[in-house]
Amino acid sequence: MKKHIFRIFSLILFIGALIFIGVYIYFDDALTPNPTYNTEYNSTYSENKFNTILIGDNYEKVLGVLGEPLSRDTVLQKEIYLYSNAPDLITLREGASRFVTTSGSFDSLHYFLISFNKLGIIEEFNPSNSFDKINYDEISSFSKEQIKENFGAPQIEMRCHCDCEVLSYSMLKEGPYKGKHPVTTLRKIVISNNEVKLKVSKEGNPYNPYVGLCSIRRN
Repeated sequence: MKKHIFRIFSLILFIGALIFIGVYIYFDDALTPNPTYNTEYNSTYSENKFNTILIGDNYEKVLGVLGEPLSRDTVLQKEIYLYSNAPDLITLREGASRFVTTSGSFDSLHYFLISFNKLGIIEEFNPSNSFDKINYDEISSFSKEQIKENFGAPQIEMRCHCDCEVLSYSMLKEGPYKGKHPVTTLRKIVISNNEVKLKVSKEGNPYNPYVGLCSIRRN
């Protein structure tokens, strides 16, 4: 009798373990990005072809080797200053002055971002909801130097370096993707003045054309 109960108990534990493992695998698969699985390329793409493109090559060579890109985007040179009472709790999204990732209490975390165009003119001022100490009209005509004179050096500085056309040869595959957020293998050629200025070969958000084109520095 005891052996029979032990076998039933063992079977229950075994089934429970299988269910736990199955649930863990399901949620891990759903939440963990898999860029390789998530990515599809244009019909003529290959890594060998991508690697033959060199900085300084012209636009016609790119199209001749890789074919038409899956998408084209225009990005503009910009510089973004972030000021905060807790900059270590803030992550900037490349190219964006409206969206940041934060951690910590929103009651205690304050920040504002100022975005300059390539001429150094303020284009955007984006404070957090809890920040209401600065009147945009008062600083809208400030230069970068005047901003620094009034607020000091920014805690985080992001520079997006060129007015460029971005040719994307990879995209998020149709249907369900793996991961909490879309992450793919990015393969992009960046063109400026009819020449290849940059090649982007990394993992990232396929909907953000600025990924790989900006540098972020914490001061």
